[in-house]
Amino acid sequence: MKTDRKDEYLAFQSKLIRRACVNAVTSAAVVVGLYLFVWKQQMGDWIVCLLETFFKMKHEDAFYYYSDHFRGNKEIFFAAAVLLIFTVLLVRIFRWVTGYFSEVNQGIEALLADDEEQIQLSPEMLPFERKLNTVKRTLAERKAETALAEQRKDEL
Repeated sequence: MKTDRKDEYLAFQSKLIRRACVNAVTSAAVVVGLYLFVWKQQMGDWIVCLLETFFKMKHEDAFYYYSDHFRGNKEIFFAAAVLLIFTVLLVRIFRWVTGYFSEVNQGIEALLADDEEQIQLSPEMLPFERKLNTVKRTLAERKAETALAEQRKDEL
């Protein structure tokens, strides 16, 4: 029984790790994709076209400007993209994890409520759901025992 519960916690932990790894791989793929698209494909032509259109530059001047300021500083742009994607990744992971905290908090609120309903959490939160329901049953049993002891005391 104890190993089954340990396996449930391991399942929850592995889901957290899998989710973080999937987000990290997705982020890396997005950064590499942006890098290849911006510096290796048509994005450079688009930037040159935008410079020609909005700043009324000649094609050669726009190309040299793009080459000097964009391609010449590609490490800075790449680092900024990595930082941006990493920040987005962290925000997504934190929101996802805090969603579990919110769910546990709702379970605790249901524990404090004086009703007979079972506490329901998401499937991956099964070990926490079991513990909260065990505590709820224990509190209800103790409340009933206390009421019975009060009744016996009053009868004496």
